Amino acid sequence: MFKKKLKSKNLAKTKNGISLSYKIGGGFFALIALCIITFFIGRYAMKIVVFDLDIQNNIEHIDESSHSLVKNEANYRLNPEDAYLIKASELLDEIRSYSLETQKMLTSPDDMQKLDIIIFYANEYTNSFKKYSELWNEMNNVNITLTSHINEILSDLFALSKNHRGELVKILDADDSELKIARLSLLAELRKSQNTIYNITTSKDAFIANLYKTTHRAEFIQQTNKSFASAKALLANQSSFNPDLIDLGSLPQKLDSAYKIYAKMVALEQEKEILRSVMLHDSTQMIDNSELLFQSEQQKLLDSIKSSQIFMAILAIVATVIGLLLTFFITTSIMKFSKETLRTVSLITDGDLTERIKVFSGDELGKISTQVNLLTTKIHDVISEVNESSLSLSNTSTSLKASMSNASEGIENIAGSMNTVTNSVQDVASATEQLTASIQEMASSADIIAGESDNAYESGNSVLGFVQIGAQNIQEVVHASERVHASTNELFETMKELGSASEEIGSIVSLITGISEQTNLLALNAAIEAARAGEHGRGFAVVADEVRKLAEESSSSARKIKTLVDSIQLITNTANSKILEEKSLVQLSAEKSKETFAQFDMILRSVEEIIIKIEGMKSSSKQQSLVAEEMTNAMEDITRTTQENAESTSAVNETLENQVMIFEKVENVGRKLAEMSETLHSLVNHYIV
Repeated sequence: MFKKKLKSKNLAKTKNGISLSYKIGGGFFALIALCIITFFIGRYAMKIVVFDLDIQNNIEHIDESSHSLVKNEANYRLNPEDAYLIKASELLDEIRSYSLETQKMLTSPDDMQKLDIIIFYANEYTNSFKKYSELWNEMNNVNITLTSHINEILSDLFALSKNHRGELVKILDADDSELKIARLSLLAELRKSQNTIYNITTSKDAFIANLYKTTHRAEFIQQTNKSFASAKALLANQSSFNPDLIDLGSLPQKLDSAYKIYAKMVALEQEKEILRSVMLHDSTQMIDNSELLFQSEQQKLLDSIKSSQIFMAILAIVATVIGLLLTFFITTSIMKFSKETLRTVSLITDGDLTERIKVFSGDELGKISTQVNLLTTKIHDVISEVNESSLSLSNTSTSLKASMSNASEGIENIAGSMNTVTNSVQDVASATEQLTASIQEMASSADIIAGESDNAYESGNSVLGFVQIGAQNIQEVVHASERVHASTNELFETMKELGSASEEIGSIVSLITGISEQTNLLALNAAIEAARAGEHGRGFAVVADEVRKLAEESSSSARKIKTLVDSIQLITNTANSKILEEKSLVQLSAEKSKETFAQFDMILRSVEEIIIKIEGMKSSSKQQSLVAEEMTNAMEDITRTTQENAESTSAVNETLENQVMIFEKVENVGRKLAEMSETLHSLVNHYIV
């Protein structure tokens, strides 16, 4: 039993002798060592993954270049340019370089064999593509030659048609109908031949434009062959006509030559198609092997990543277990020392300052326990001193609060009295200011009235001058109206005399008209008597005829004068009526002018009276303005004195109010000190000292 106790005691000493920093440091050192091991192992695994990833990237580049090579060939067939040939050589160089680089990295014979197959078919595909390009260029040259031949045939047909139309125009007026029909038939055949050659051009161009569409190639070839056969038949039919009508010359031979060129172009296209099939096989083998190699390396990469993940997971689990074991060991050792500290601190927190922590070890936890015990002792001493101070502070704050309350009440009474005085002085000041404002308004009104009186006086004098001028003008109008009335009477008398004279002229004209009629009768009788006298009365007949003419002219002039006199009488009568109307209007205007003159005379007297009254008003308002100005100066002095008194009382009142506020603040401070002393006392009473 004694040996067992001794063993336990020695074990406790051993544990208590180890510092807490050594325990935690050892645990962290073990974790850091494990992390370093994990880092180097993971780095090795990542190198393997990166190596496999580089292989996969190279194979992916090979696969992309293979697809780009096939796409480049398709683009060349759509738009045959030398740039695509250069691009094909560059892609082939890329495939070779990536393949050589990848061969150095591969270890599997199967994968290396697949790379050799890719390089072989890439070379074959590129060589076939170059041959395909040469065939394409040759076919383009053949197409240009064929187009030139067809254009030459069309030119010859146009020339024949033009000549034939000229011959047909020459025989339009001839009677040979058979010749006309033959010429027309031949012209129609020439037109058919031209259309057929156009069809050859169209089908040939469609064949060239749709070379990449293998489904329609046979259709275009068949259509072009059919057009060539139709053209040959038409030319043969034209040759059967009368040789005197048309000479086809070398057109059949040119058409045969064009057909041979076309046959060569078709043969080149068939050779291209065979080469295209070889290229398709090579590209398929190249792409299939690159994709198989890519899938194989991708699977290897995934396997490497998976293996690395499993290995890293195992390392993570091992590190976690070791960390948990270290954490458990350190936590257990710390908890043994912290339970006693927690118990003692709980008692101290509850207010028992007599309790102390038991020290079990000399490590950092033991030092902490010692320091906490020292802190508890110091708190015990402070609480004792605070308790005594709080009692003294409570008594002092109670006395201060009572004194400040009495002083505050006295100052508040004084402040209330000063408020009453201040309000009274302010009321007097406001009333004085209102009275001063009223007097100032009265003074300004008096000034305004004086100014307006001056203006009215000046305006009255102006109006008086205008009225005097108006009276003079009205008087002149009256005189002018009287003169116009007199002139109108004279004009009326003159028009009456003119009417009488025109009546006399009318009677004279009537007399002349009667005399002319009598003279005309006498001349007629004289002419009759002269006719009776025969040769002896011929001279008298001439005189009688002249007298008759003179009588007729006098009668005609008398009628014109009568018409003119009647018009003058009508105008004179109209003028008399107008003059009578003007006479009455002039008389009325003269009467109204006299009445207006009388009214202007009355206005003149009224304006003179108004000017005299305005002049008296002006002097009165000036006296009133002087009196108001003196009253205003006196009221301003009273207001200034009242305001000074109000400001003095306001200053005293503000000082008293500030004193009241200060005493209230001091009282509040005393109250708060009393409350704080009570609170502090209650807190101190919570502790056991």
